[in-house]
Amino acid sequence: MLRGLTPLLMIALVAFSAPLFGQDPNYTLRIESDVTEVFVGGTFDVQFRLDAADGEPMQGYQWGVCQDDNLAELVDGDIVNGTTVDATSHTFLSVSVLEGGWTVGALTNVISMTTLPAEDDLQMFDGTYTAGDTIGDTTLEWCETLGGAQLVTVRVIVTNEEIEPTVEDLTISIVEEPEIPTLISLLDAQDATITINSTGSTVGPALVNVDLTNTDEDAPFEVGAFSFGLTHDADLLDLTSITLGSIVTGSNGGSGPDFDVTNIDPAGGAGGFVAVVISLNPESAPFDVIPEGADQQVATFSYSAGPELTETDTPLVEFSGGLGNPPVAIALSVDGVTRVPDTDPATITVEVSEIATNDFIRGDANNSGAAEFTDVFFILEFVFLAGEEPICRLSADFNGTSTIDITDATNMLDWIFLAGDPPPAPFPDCDTGEVDPATGEGCAESHDACL
Repeated sequence: MLRGLTPLLMIALVAFSAPLFGQDPNYTLRIESDVTEVFVGGTFDVQFRLDAADGEPMQGYQWGVCQDDNLAELVDGDIVNGTTVDATSHTFLSVSVLEGGWTVGALTNVISMTTLPAEDDLQMFDGTYTAGDTIGDTTLEWCETLGGAQLVTVRVIVTNEEIEPTVEDLTISIVEEPEIPTLISLLDAQDATITINSTGSTVGPALVNVDLTNTDEDAPFEVGAFSFGLTHDADLLDLTSITLGSIVTGSNGGSGPDFDVTNIDPAGGAGGFVAVVISLNPESAPFDVIPEGADQQVATFSYSAGPELTETDTPLVEFSGGLGNPPVAIALSVDGVTRVPDTDPATITVEVSEIATNDFIRGDANNSGAAEFTDVFFILEFVFLAGEEPICRLSADFNGTSTIDITDATNMLDWIFLAGDPPPAPFPDCDTGEVDPATGEGCAESHDACL
């Protein structure tokens, strides 16, 4: 293929008759784009197409395309062959990017008698333009004002005749990019307190509320979806549950979000994550969202004491985008655009609760003053019939196994009637006994006989 020759030389390769008068509607050159406006300094793609289904196969073509360089610019390499041109054998093909536009002159392979097919939507060339700094409309138009001494005309070649096609230009609006409002977006994990007893067991869990602040002075700032993770030290804390806040569960008219997932044991470390999409149903448009506001509770993470937590610890709960597989990002969705909010971790304070260690008699489940046959019935009713709870659970744990079940009743019967083993202390006299390892507590209230 010959390249770099002028369109004038191309025309000289064949003998053309005089051009026909007027535009031939059987051939149409079009300029298309998927966009109608572009921001200052942005780029936009353009397609140059040829419709010829009502014409005849073509042996060549030439044209110029002009633009206002103040509004749109081209540089070398911005015009490339379309699929039709690439698939067609050419004897000559020359594309030139010039000041104010670009030109092409082409002759299909005269030796192999190759032609452009008489079809619509022939994909001739593709271009990428860069918008200038001037606001306004720019028109890309087929023109005959480009070239050197020999200006390039807009023609297709059919059986050695120049035919002037009809043309369709393209107008693109160059607009100023709107300022992105300064949005205040914050996910704030609120500080919390966990209460343990002297054995390290959890008396009151730490409830870490995660609040969303989404405000903007100039425009509504509504959140359609969010996701985040919280990490913690597994030696100090144990995440037991995640619940969604009322601003989330009350969405979509009270039916809750269309999609939500929580995970308290994800891949990637100790912690948990939340991912929520408020509305997925296009028929409910406009989609439901979390409205603009401050300190809106979106989730609560509940923690119990870890195996090494002490009253001197101040464990930290921090935001993370690395939990889960694949990892769940820290993100908000605002009008379909992902924003990464600021985050604020939570510090958990440890409080120690004093353990009640009042006096009791083991086996005296009904607080009668002594361990006896009636206590067997009291235990059985409590276990199987939802009977009255003993004022001191330890008193009903006859065998000292830290659970109250049928074996306490049977062991007590063995002791009363079959000389079985007596219960462990405190027995038969009042005393504080041991702290129940199952509950971490002692006797909350003294037996009457021990007062």
